[in-house]
Amino acid sequence: MNSRSSSGVSFPPSRTSPRSRHRTAASSAKPLNTDASEGIDDRSCVPDAGPALRAAVARIHRRFRQPALVERYFGSREINVSVLQRGARVDVLPVAEIEFRDFGPDRPHIVDYSAKWHPESFQFQNTVRKIPASLSSRLEGRIRELTLAAWETMGCLDYARVDFRVDEHDEPVILEVNPNPDISPDSGFAAALHTAHIRFDAFAWAMCRNAQARRPRPKPPKQVPARSLPAKTGPAVTIRWSKPSDRDAIVNFVDKTGYFHPGEIDVAAEVLDEALAKGESGHYQSFTLLEGDTPVGWLCFGPTPCTVGTYDVYWIAVGPQCQGRGYGRALLRYAEARIRETHGRLVLIETSGRPLYHATRGFYLRSGYREVARVPAFYGPGDDRVIYARNLAEEEGQSHP
Repeated sequence: MNSRSSSGVSFPPSRTSPRSRHRTAASSAKPLNTDASEGIDDRSCVPDAGPALRAAVARIHRRFRQPALVERYFGSREINVSVLQRGARVDVLPVAEIEFRDFGPDRPHIVDYSAKWHPESFQFQNTVRKIPASLSSRLEGRIRELTLAAWETMGCLDYARVDFRVDEHDEPVILEVNPNPDISPDSGFAAALHTAHIRFDAFAWAMCRNAQARRPRPKPPKQVPARSLPAKTGPAVTIRWSKPSDRDAIVNFVDKTGYFHPGEIDVAAEVLDEALAKGESGHYQSFTLLEGDTPVGWLCFGPTPCTVGTYDVYWIAVGPQCQGRGYGRALLRYAEARIRETHGRLVLIETSGRPLYHATRGFYLRSGYREVARVPAFYGPGDDRVIYARNLAEEEGQSHP
């Protein structure tokens, strides 16, 4: 008789036992909290609940100092089923069976520790994976059905392996659900991928995409009204999301600053075009500083890929005719405020080490940034890459003890 969960998934009757009183016919005992068949050998399977079972349980208590899991020994066939999730799609891969060759009736048909880890052993040399397994359509269909039920019941993600035992009547029960099986090149999971004609690098990329899709994304910055800022001279200025109508003016004054060569101007235009195309949902967050109705400053920043709470400020530029009015500092503080709103913690800015950028580097230092890295001759001979950082999270902690 099998046990059955509320979801209809069948598994062998079992009990954890500090002192086993479990009474079944044939039983197996294994450590409750180990992995990879550790603690399982020929002595783990016994014909009844007599002295042999008590001895098997006592060995586990003595050697592993943990409870024993005592299960009914079920069937003589073992089936391994790998499962792969790609996005919202979950696929059951080709079913494998472990063939117990030359085991004979007196040796338990189990994949014990020696079968997995001792290449010179009889068990290792005579447990052979057959994939795809030769199963009746009824049995394979039932196994696939139970596999998906187990996946859902256990809340598995990305990839898993479900192991079955099958009796002489072709009745399967679930032996184990492994949510993190071995994926090394000689593993059963890798064999299932190969049989399904799925390249291992495609599997790896799918796992990366799954993880990226589940990664908490920073909330989009709240839509706030344009901010009025005092100007030293001239009319008040505002900062707002960049609009397509700003494009030509921004590219024009970035060029006229005299700090960037033509290739860099092209990059700035490409970044701006992507920001305008994707808007608030895009990676590049682009803002325009207006003096009256005229764009005279540009800010572009975004979250640093593969980090948590780190942001890059990609561009800060102010038209030559408006420099010296505090607009650059206003744009930088605006970026920091928006980054704080999305729970950002670290702001990075990089610039050139050339003498032309001496004032720029001084601006970042006066604005609370510190030089954290310098890569000599990164941009070219004599042109270092200088990286500045400001840790907003540390400052918040200092201001709110």
